[in-house]
Amino acid sequence: MVLFVILGFAAGLSNLIRVARQEQAKQQASQLASPSVPDDDEDDR
Repeated sequence: MVLFVILGFAAGLSNLIRVARQEQAKQQASQLASPSVPDDDEDDR
C-alpha cells in the first residue's frame, strides 16, 4: 500500500512538471510573438 502512495505521488509530480513545462513554452512563445514596445525618447533629455 505504501508503494502505491509513493507511485501516485511520483505520477502527480511528473504531471505537474509536464504541465509547467508546457505552460512555460506557451508563455515564451507568446512573448516572442508579441511586438516590443517602441522606445520613447524622454530618457535622452
